[in-house]
Amino acid sequence: MYLKKYDLGEKAVSDELLTETIEELYDGVEVIQINREKDSDPYFDIIDIETNKFEMRINGAGDISISKKWYYVDSKIAKVLLDCQWIDPKVELPKDDNEPKDVYVKTEIGISMAVYFNLQFRIFQIGYDGKITTNKISNEVVTGWLPADNVVM
Repeated sequence: MYLKKYDLGEKAVSDELLTETIEELYDGVEVIQINREKDSDPYFDIIDIETNKFEMRINGAGDISISKKWYYVDSKIAKVLLDCQWIDPKVELPKDDNEPKDVYVKTEIGISMAVYFNLQFRIFQIGYDGKITTNKISNEVVTGWLPADNVVM
């Protein structure tokens, strides 16, 4: 799973989280400076991270690169970046304008495709008999959601 566009704003991906993640993954590496460039299209937003051993760049498409060939991009960085993107339903819910919204929801048991409509998340399930049913999910059970049009599975 990845996203078409990532929110690289300080609120979503904090400097503290980036520093902690990089310094934990790479022995002897210290983050010196983090710079952000914001574009009118979030796809072209950039985070530049300068460390004592290499420079790292993350863009709004989720691409991550490192300036020194003997260092690799640890996959945990991409996971941390993705984990930061889930929207907390206690803070923000999809806009409810009487139109169903396709979303992905994260719960304790996994990630599911769902529809948000009438202030409720609903999951479609296909039974053994082939019948499609919808089940409401309590907003309390949903730990995060993403708009489906930004998710690639």
